[in-house]
Amino acid sequence: TYDAPSREFCTVRRVRTDTPLQALASLNDPLFFQAAQEMAKRMLREGGTATADRITYGFRLAVSRPPTNAELERVSNFYRQQSAEHGGNEDFAWTMVANVLLNMDETISKE
Repeated sequence: TYDAPSREFCTVRRVRTDTPLQALASLNDPLFFQAAQEMAKRMLREGGTATADRITYGFRLAVSRPPTNAELERVSNFYRQQSAEHGGNEDFAWTMVANVLLNMDETISKE
């Protein structure tokens, strides 16, 4: 799925890849969803009480930097939307936020 080289050969440097199967795997695989659930638990437990603080903490966990103002606004809106659509289920809404953060190009690709 991630264009990994064959295990029979040593590869010093892997090529950068972005196959469509990567997005399907990272968005639909149960292991990735479990990772998002655990990240959401950390964001709730360690990220403070304010939505902006939790999002900032999630960004730091995922990409080692704080979000820009635009990113913070977009993710905050996404959180509110998910919370409203799922009856105020905060755990689910934060899991979806964590899923988004873990699936950003910046999180998956090393530049």
